[in-house]
Amino acid sequence: HQELGVDVVICGRGGGSLEDLWAFNDEQLARAIFEMPLPIISAVGHETDYTIADFVADVRAPTPSAAMEQAVPRRADLLYTVNELQNQLIRSLERQTQRAQERVQQLQYRIASPERAIAFYQQRVDDLEGRLQATWARQHERRQLRLQQADQTLRVLAPQQHLRDLTPYLQQLQVRLERALQQDLTRRKQQLSAHAEALQHLSPLAQVQRGYAMVRKPNRKALQHAQDVQVGERLEIHLPDGTVETEVRAVTLPERPDAE
Repeated sequence: HQELGVDVVICGRGGGSLEDLWAFNDEQLARAIFEMPLPIISAVGHETDYTIADFVADVRAPTPSAAMEQAVPRRADLLYTVNELQNQLIRSLERQTQRAQERVQQLQYRIASPERAIAFYQQRVDDLEGRLQATWARQHERRQLRLQQADQTLRVLAPQQHLRDLTPYLQQLQVRLERALQQDLTRRKQQLSAHAEALQHLSPLAQVQRGYAMVRKPNRKALQHAQDVQVGERLEIHLPDGTVETEVRAVTLPERPDAE
């Protein structure tokens, strides 16, 4: 195409029947249009006619005449488009220049006047301090209100006065408790004395004191029956004033009634 000096290709024909336009639905033609390095305008039939070539081409024109107008636009249209693009470019450059100037002014403001930056941050610190103080004041006020409510509730309940009212009753209970303990202690002492006296009467030692003697084996077991000893066995006889050791020489048992 460089040798021919071609800038654009128009693929089309005038109107016709479906059979006349069917060649523009060919697969090989579609692939050739797709692989064409030059821009291709498809202008097949009338405006209502669509073929595969229309969808593969770079631009679809409704008619061959419209394809010619698209391939070779009017000078006035080109100048209008160029002017519009130039105006858009100028406006874009002006906006970018304005934003850059604003950015430069902000940087100059920060660099040329550090006192202003310090004042700005100082103002923020003051604002935060004021908010903190206001928050603390609200919390302190709520705590004071809760403390007052608790104090009022405590005054209504009056635990000290309630304790003072209960003091006489507690004193009465204490007197009754001491009296009951003393009575129980006296009763237990009496029971203990009675039990001790009963034990004294039942004690073998008491019987010895009244003139009787208590006989024991060497194993300290009291001897109750004559048949429990053997001849030659040693025994201990406890008397009121001492103990006598003796040896069994004979054992005499009573005769049984049925022995006759």
